[in-house]
Amino acid sequence: MDNHPFVDPLLTSKIVDIVDVESRDHLLNNRIPIERFRQFVALRSDPAAISVLLTAARAALKPIDALLSDPSTGPYLHGNKPGHGDFVLFGEYAYARINPSLIRHVWESEELQGVKTWVNIFLKSRLVDQNSLYTS
Repeated sequence: MDNHPFVDPLLTSKIVDIVDVESRDHLLNNRIPIERFRQFVALRSDPAAISVLLTAARAALKPIDALLSDPSTGPYLHGNKPGHGDFVLFGEYAYARINPSLIRHVWESEELQGVKTWVNIFLKSRLVDQNSLYTS
């Protein structure tokens, strides 16, 4: 889901809210065109736009959800043990945690039962230190 146009507005404006001043200045002066950033911030108060973005994010995870929902493949993308793809996907989940709406309406969505179950299994696996994960 990284670098998708529907994820940028849901995450970028949140990142700028939580980073230190030097990082914020760098992002706004070198990484994100200011006009684009203003559009992202404006979207935060537009429920219809947010709904479209969340729907697109769920759609992007549908193929992964189908794979994770297949009982013959195991609880992880690579079968009974997590592999590289699981850690990459978990990185996307961990990054999304800066926006509770993404977690609630995408990663924990009833529409994506396979993904939702996978997140719970991964979190319970002790493969990551949950105390180190960002919570908003």
